[in-house]
Amino acid sequence: MAAVDIAVPGGNRALTPISPPKRRLSWQTWGVIMLAPYVLVFLVFVLYPVSYGLWLARHPASYQTLFDDPVFFRTVVNTIVFLLVAVNVKFMLALFLSGFFVHERAWIRWLSVIFIIPWAVPAIPTIRRCATSAPSSARSISTSRRSR
Repeated sequence: MAAVDIAVPGGNRALTPISPPKRRLSWQTWGVIMLAPYVLVFLVFVLYPVSYGLWLARHPASYQTLFDDPVFFRTVVNTIVFLLVAVNVKFMLALFLSGFFVHERAWIRWLSVIFIIPWAVPAIPTIRRCATSAPSSARSISTSRRSR
């Protein structure tokens, strides 16, 4: 007996083409997607200004004008003093305070709260301003919550 293909109304499943499996994005593709915003910010805020500064610096007359300006040397001195003194003093103070606030004593916890207050307080007017500048419907909700 010879093999005979029989026509089935739904079609012969053995002869229907199989679609390729869906490809998932590889780790490298996700890496490129995640790095794209960083690269864009880097190009706009770092590479462009540096390139523009180098393009402006190609004229020797710019340096002559810069060195003739009496404010320039004072600015250089202030920058060096800031780098040598202020940065190192702040670093040493932060290192000392981080070691100080590690101790487990009640008065040190209160002192750390007092130390954090100047950092946290500027957020309070911002929060209050956002609450008062909300649309009237949102404002009525917030005032009804306060009246309870």
